[in-house]
Order: sequence, then C-alpha cells, then structure tokens
Amino acid sequence: KKGADNLELVKRGNNSDCFVCPYAQEYFTDPPCYPYSYFCDGYKDCPSGIDEAEVHCGEFIRDLDEVVDDIAYNAGEILEYIGRQLITDDYEFLEDVYEETRDAAEKINDVIEEAMEEFN
Repeated sequence: KKGADNLELVKRGNNSDCFVCPYAQEYFTDPPCYPYSYFCDGYKDCPSGIDEAEVHCGEFIRDLDEVVDDIAYNAGEILEYIGRQLITDDYEFLEDVYEETRDAAEKINDVIEEAMEEFN
C-alpha cells in the first residue's frame, strides 16, 4: 500500500480497501469511501488534496500528452455547453456568445502554448 499515514483506510462491501477523506469522518455518518486506486492518481478527490499530497505521492509530473488530452477534453465540454445555449433566435445573445467563445478559445490557446513551452 502507498503511504497513507493521515488517511483512515476502511474496509467496505466486497472486502476491498478504500480510503475516506479525513474531513468526511467529521461531517458524514457514512462517509464516501474512494477506491484506493484513486490515491496518488493525479486528481484531488479529497477537498484538502491529502490524497495527492507530495509527502505521500512524491512529485507528480504529467507528460505533455496528458496535458493536451485534458485541455482537449475540457475544451470539448465547454463547446458542447455553448452549443446547447445557442438554441435561440436572439441575435444579441448570439453575438455575446460568439465574443465569449473567442475569448475562451484564446485562453485555451494560451494554456496550450504555455504547456508546449514548459515541455520543450
């Protein structure tokens, strides 16, 4: 098992190990128990981030492909949301959406450029 000194491991259901975020013990009578594979997986499942703390997981280094995949996924989600909002015949609203979409695309481009510079 990975170092989890500050996390309470709890056996649940099918006898598999899982971890409970420390705050959850205080606020829930039956706190959520995350699969142990979520520990040190690069995504903060606990609000405090204890499941991704460098002291437990070491330094987390993402490769360029992961960064680009995350950006592409998030951009797709944003565009899907915008697409659902476009079902209207309000021209002024569409102009506003267009401008905001351009601004968002520029920000995404900036993030990609920064990631490319960081990995080169």
